[in-house]
Amino acid sequence: MSTAALDCYRHRIIHIVTGNRPAMVFSVTDNTALLRICERLVEAERAAEILLHKGYGRPGAGMTLDEVAALVPEKA
Repeated sequence: MSTAALDCYRHRIIHIVTGNRPAMVFSVTDNTALLRICERLVEAERAAEILLHKGYGRPGAGMTLDEVAALVPEKA
């Protein structure tokens, strides 16, 4: 998993929550939980890319990732 992508999500989340405070200087109470959330976001982004590449869903089709995942056939 890309550390750069994790850091990007982490900094963006902190910036959204704290406003103008720089993410680098903000102390996070539960950094482990925040990193788990960021990991899930990176995984979801990658899963969406893979599904789109395989022809499930189309950009702009209005489908969410879980709706596209529901289209994947059951494992035999």
